[in-house]
Amino acid sequence: MSLSESTASAQRGKQHRFRRLTLGVSPEGGYAPAMLLPHERRLCEAVEGFPPDVREWLLKVLASHPEDRARTIRRCYEREDARHLAELLMDLEANRRIALDVMDALKQR
Repeated sequence: MSLSESTASAQRGKQHRFRRLTLGVSPEGGYAPAMLLPHERRLCEAVEGFPPDVREWLLKVLASHPEDRARTIRRCYEREDARHLAELLMDLEANRRIALDVMDALKQR
């Protein structure tokens, strides 16, 4: 690995740690509730409350191609019993930074 590659890698690691700390995630993993903004706290609590199969599905959807996410949102919205999932996915689609943070939270579970 060249010096520029190692510097870039260290910088990415620093940015990731900073992002995690600013979003209330301690470097060791897990959430530090006092550091979370109210909407972030609600989001983390919601993710933790999902059953394992829903968390796995949500992670798969969030990691998928944008067109696949749009199709999934449409299918969920068309179903009365899944409309709340469509609303969640639309909110996460509107803010991909938070979607990435949700993905991090889901991976930790």
